Amino acid sequence: MVGREHGHYSNMMSLATVPGENKVGGKEAVVFFKKSGLPVDKLKEFWKIAARSSNEYLTRDEFYIALRLIAYAQNGLPSNEDAILQNVAVGLP
Repeated sequence: MVGREHGHYSNMMSLATVPGENKVGGKEAVVFFKKSGLPVDKLKEFWKIAARSSNEYLTRDEFYIALRLIAYAQNGLPSNEDAILQNVAVGLP
């Protein structure tokens, strides 16, 4: 992840979290991710890929992965775990 992307994702996380939290709860994530305009079933799929530590919240790195998957989908690119592993470059969500 490049600096510009990291800064943007950090700003997005601050919008999605409760002040002082270092993770994004499920309810907050649903509200925030729906703003992407993507179907809820697609967003659920991204949650399953990104949520490694818990099904109830996303850590900072997991949140960034979910944002990257959203950006892939918004740009018509494959939005799956392989794309994350290959670190495919994409515009910001």
